[in-house]
Amino acid sequence: MALAFHRARLKAVYQVLRGKDVETGQFSQQLREAQFDRLRTAQASALDLTHWHRFMACLVGAGFRSDEMISSQTALLYSYSLYLLGKLQCHVEDHVLQRAIARFFFFATLTGRYTSSPESIFEADLNRVKDLREPAQFVEALEKLMANALTSDFWTITLPAQLETSSARSPAVYAFYAVQNRLGAPVLFSDKRVGDLLDPALRAPRSALERHHLFQRAHLEKSGVKDLKVINQAANFALVEWPDNANISKSPPPKYVPELKPRFSDAAWERMHAFHALPLGWEQMPYLEFLQQRRVLMAALIRRGFDALGGPTDDADAMSHGTVDEKLVWSLVESTELALRALVTRKFDERFGARATDTIRKVLGEEAWTALERNREKHLKQYPLSPQAGATTVLDYTYLGQLTQLMMCGEAWEAFRGFFKDKRQLEDIVKGITAVRNDRAHFRAVPTRELERCKLACEDLLALVAKA
Repeated sequence: MALAFHRARLKAVYQVLRGKDVETGQFSQQLREAQFDRLRTAQASALDLTHWHRFMACLVGAGFRSDEMISSQTALLYSYSLYLLGKLQCHVEDHVLQRAIARFFFFATLTGRYTSSPESIFEADLNRVKDLREPAQFVEALEKLMANALTSDFWTITLPAQLETSSARSPAVYAFYAVQNRLGAPVLFSDKRVGDLLDPALRAPRSALERHHLFQRAHLEKSGVKDLKVINQAANFALVEWPDNANISKSPPPKYVPELKPRFSDAAWERMHAFHALPLGWEQMPYLEFLQQRRVLMAALIRRGFDALGGPTDDADAMSHGTVDEKLVWSLVESTELALRALVTRKFDERFGARATDTIRKVLGEEAWTALERNREKHLKQYPLSPQAGATTVLDYTYLGQLTQLMMCGEAWEAFRGFFKDKRQLEDIVKGITAVRNDRAHFRAVPTRELERCKLACEDLLALVAKA
């Protein structure tokens, strides 16, 4: 029905196949026969195994290796419908369509797009593409749809909040595993890859890969944490091989982590931690602090994996460079800057309304404004499949220093002063972050003490922003 008539509401099937003319409301035998012919052709295409297998390749390319990782059959079938429309209606080249549908399925399952009122939402999505015939138009339509939903607030606020779940079938958790699979992440405390052990061909009485409590239940209960929803939160789990899970048993992290570390070289240990979004010194952290920090890092890794679906990338190789301390702090800096951009955007809109853009331009000055606009245009041309393409604002290209400048200017400070003791506190926090951010941008090494200062500054700023 989606392929033949761009309809998703199944109640429309009866009327369409009776031969109803949507323009006049009249029924005719001739139209009825024509509609059945269209349905017959679409059915043959939908049941073509070549089409189905190429679509399944999209899912594998997105990191979803087996049926156990699919949390929404609806999202899967709707994505297949869009795959067929892209291929048969708009004639999108296969390699382009593979990327576009991989991204769309990842997006649809991560956001739970078709969880509530799925037929209505999908019919609206079909309306966006039903009149398109050019390949570029089809891809652009999907990208705009995704960009409207995947805002900075989604990545820095909504997604970390979604990871605050104890559900084993959470879409956000499956997305995290899919990213680990696609980027070639090692299994925690192993030299094997997550993707290899997720292979559906590996079937055994006991799964080769198991979800392991990083902080064991017995240890947490002795520490006073007794709420199972907190103990079983997604951020307290990692994928390990089952023999390791059995051997770790009820040992607390400060005991079993030092015992496992000698198995690995420093480089392998650092790479493993980066791919599992584990914060600095996690095994020694208070449990609730660990959960909060890991959720932020998991969300950042999911975003990195989604962005990597936009085209050729060396993201997996890039993750292997730098020490584990550096990589984790870089990820925290990224989350902090994105959260601050989202806050500044919201507060300026609330305080200045239609004058927000003009106020920002005046505060930053014409030279800085021109540079930001130039960077935005360059980005949109260079990365047409970026999730921000066509939906970014100039604020998305500002840096920490410029964001701080906007927060402290004139009457704008009234919107932010309630979160800080004074302007000096804000300046000091940002100063601790900016140096490390700039060194990262220019591939310079950062002293360990400065990394720790930056980490604390990011945590402080994220905590203050969260109050907003």
